[in-house]
Amino acid sequence: MSRIAPEFRQVLEWCADWTAPYDEKAIDRRRAFFRYAAPERKIFFARELVQLKRELDALKEKYAHAYLHDLELEAMVSSTDDVEDLYDLADDPGTTEVHRHRRFGALMLGDVAMCIAGNELPDSYLVASKDQGKFVARITNDFFREDVRRVVVTRFHDPADHFRVKALAVHDPEDPSFRVEGIPAELPGSFDPRHVHNEPLACRTLGGRLVGFHHRTKTPFDTYLKVLIRRQEGHPDPFDVQDRCGVKFLVPTEDERDALIRQLRDFIAVIGGDCRDDGRDPKNKRSSKHYRVVKEWIDWNDRQFEAQFMTFQDYYSSRFSTNEENHELYKSRACRDIFFPHFFPASLYGIRWAHPDVQTFLREQKIPQLNSRLDAPRP
Repeated sequence: MSRIAPEFRQVLEWCADWTAPYDEKAIDRRRAFFRYAAPERKIFFARELVQLKRELDALKEKYAHAYLHDLELEAMVSSTDDVEDLYDLADDPGTTEVHRHRRFGALMLGDVAMCIAGNELPDSYLVASKDQGKFVARITNDFFREDVRRVVVTRFHDPADHFRVKALAVHDPEDPSFRVEGIPAELPGSFDPRHVHNEPLACRTLGGRLVGFHHRTKTPFDTYLKVLIRRQEGHPDPFDVQDRCGVKFLVPTEDERDALIRQLRDFIAVIGGDCRDDGRDPKNKRSSKHYRVVKEWIDWNDRQFEAQFMTFQDYYSSRFSTNEENHELYKSRACRDIFFPHFFPASLYGIRWAHPDVQTFLREQKIPQLNSRLDAPRP
């Protein structure tokens, strides 16, 4: 179960008020909740409100750029950085479009900021980041005992199959004799050079084998987005976000991936932790069938970590392909299906997020961005 304070669970359900007719009791309920909060909680509220507006702007910029002006918050709402002041703005029974937008924006921002703060109070991003740092230190210092090797990964992205990686090669510019078993040092010249791309990759080594290692901690806003996904999927406790801390291991081949998982399990046991496989719910419609990753859950030092294991081929396909294997397109779909209807409902903003034309338009808006990332020249 999640650690969110029980009284904050109700805040997520207050979103039913956002587009409803003016209700004085709904405003009073929020004011009472805010005014009786402890002073340290009010500090969280203010901090999360300011950050929330930045995060919403970034989400719009990245996944709905064509609708930026359509999705602007009402001016008085966007210039207010105090939750209690927002509820004062919402306390207006006016029925014009401006009043409805103002009331919606004030309630939405205030409620979401308090909900995020409620999730942060028992387990803040700062605490999670420190736990992540301790875990990463054990991995980098005690699991990987060998040096860093900087290789260049050359890939052929097949335009006939959504630019997925169909072949790759690995070489070390500083050590021409270096070889990865099962992978050539260079691609044959028969591939169309327009779709052959190079990228350096810093890897740790383990028994002479290459392992790319990345890590991340979900921000408070990203955690809230995951809560929305879990709520949409009908999880009994949407606040039970287990993948707040995560690590990712990249290996050249599937055989090396499986060997690495066995080694990591042994290491986690030695340092007093526990590993278990993902046990993914087959009914989860949100995970793309194309996204090829093996997951393990690691419990260590009273914190849960999600560990992902990917081959080089699957990793680069997940970054640059133009199908649902690409994480950016997965996030774009989540925005269209869940996030934007939540933050910018069609009844107020006039954008029919579920309409096939809107879905296709926003998806296709992302494709050139993916292609530009693939073709961007490196200095």
